[in-house]
Amino acid sequence: MEDLRTLHVIKREARDMEIYNEFSRLSQQPGAMKSRVAHMINIKYDLQSNATLHNIRKRVERRLLNQLSNERP
Repeated sequence: MEDLRTLHVIKREARDMEIYNEFSRLSQQPGAMKSRVAHMINIKYDLQSNATLHNIRKRVERRLLNQLSNERP
């Protein structure tokens, strides 16, 4: 089946997934504080607020959940 998403959406989804994976990886380290992890990611990816990071994480979680539910028979 042909992918009907635009190039912009594909790139944004890839960037969001990268941010999500990095946040998850850093948050799982012993003693890591989510506020400090969020601050580091905000700086690295030039995000302007914690709400932006929160929205990205929730968007990726929804997409992963939808993919998981679509794979089930």
